[in-house]
Amino acid sequence: MPINLTAEDREIIIQVGLRVKNLRNNLGISQDELALRADTTKSQVFRIEHGEINCTLATLGRFAKALGVNIKELFEYD
Repeated sequence: MPINLTAEDREIIIQVGLRVKNLRNNLGISQDELALRADTTKSQVFRIEHGEINCTLATLGRFAKALGVNIKELFEYD
């Protein structure tokens, strides 16, 4: 059964995706490079950065490691 996301849920997904994108840009790496470092696909990086998918904590953990940050930093946004 699909989970119905609230507007607040969707906002969190969008903000975390934007945080991933900002951290990636600050490192000066491409979506391709992040995908390689995080053992995923460029398509998944794009979809997460644009808030299109609700990714797993495991995926966020791989992104944090690839970006050289603690996972909690992915949730630090305004």
